[in-house]
Amino acid sequence: MQIDDLTQRVNDKISELDETLEARRKALLASEDSDERQQLAADLDALIATRHKLLKSRDLARRAHELAQALPESPSLRRRRRLGLGLCIFSAVALVVLAVIAVAINR
Repeated sequence: MQIDDLTQRVNDKISELDETLEARRKALLASEDSDERQQLAADLDALIATRHKLLKSRDLARRAHELAQALPESPSLRRRRRLGLGLCIFSAVALVVLAVIAVAINR
């Protein structure tokens, strides 16, 4: 998943959460039952905490992405990429050789 996609998903969730928060606030103001008001207040506290965690997660993901982009590629990662590319090329060559052998046998 790309960082922009992740950021957009988190922003969408934050928007949904804001709508829910607004609805709960209105319900809290309209409620006259003390038990219901306590429950709504607890819900609001939990939703606000969740919103703060989402904001923090979004910011951490963005910072981690920026740090990863700023750091040079590590030698071990470079080696793994070269090894993977080498194995892909070897597999392709082996596939061609096997295909040639199979065609030669079927003649």
